[in-house]
Amino acid sequence: MKNILLIVFMFIIVSLSAQDSTGNFQVLTGYQFDTYSEPYQRNYQVANVGFGYKNELTAIYGKLNLGYLNMYGDGIETQHLTNQTQYELDYWQSLSQKKSTSFWLNYAYSPSELFPEHRIIFGVWQKLGAGFLVNGGVNHYRFTEANATFLNIGLEKYMGRYWVEGKTYFYLKQPSVTMSYSLTGRVFFKDVNFLQVGFSCGSAQDEPFILESDLAALFSYTGHIRYVTNAFNNKLRIYSGVGYLYEEYLDGMWRNRFTVGIGLTYNL
Repeated sequence: MKNILLIVFMFIIVSLSAQDSTGNFQVLTGYQFDTYSEPYQRNYQVANVGFGYKNELTAIYGKLNLGYLNMYGDGIETQHLTNQTQYELDYWQSLSQKKSTSFWLNYAYSPSELFPEHRIIFGVWQKLGAGFLVNGGVNHYRFTEANATFLNIGLEKYMGRYWVEGKTYFYLKQPSVTMSYSLTGRVFFKDVNFLQVGFSCGSAQDEPFILESDLAALFSYTGHIRYVTNAFNNKLRIYSGVGYLYEEYLDGMWRNRFTVGIGLTYNL
């Protein structure tokens, strides 16, 4: 707990030293649902609520995530977990007004059996000129019985109202590293609102709320659609999305997996 408080204090100090002091305090909430039915029925839900501050150069949030898991075999409920908690700190910082270099740091701790005990995410973006950016990062998950580390590197391009990104993920596991590839595109409306479509394939998928059981998946083809828009004179930002995975969970055995999510951010 002392280490967590030290991280919070460090984030606050860096935030207060940001060059642009104008910003908004924000309240945010969201919900995600993930389900599949092979080799058993699994319904996984995560609801979250948080509070934070955002300006042109800095964003910092504290969140509480609540997880719910229901599993069924032959129509009989075999596992039922409710109100599983995860505490999350989210920090984004751009180093100059031109936003040439930006980074993201996320830490989450959970005392429950559903989430990883510790999750650390670090990402960095660097502008290259002509609308190009390069990015890279690392995700580390520490579970009770296993640990997992994922690396990623990507190249982005802005073209007026359009944005496209190609990315590669590396899952550092034994006996060999496995990889995934993704291609994502956006079309922007009114500068900040956008529609996003993405596709990926491989065996090192980037999961926002990864479960220990997901580490055993062998391969998947994934598609997702996301829409983000502002409402009420830009006081409210709305996120919504759906995803589909065709996932190989055992050698030669595949399943359909579906995800849906929604999020709201309100400027105070």
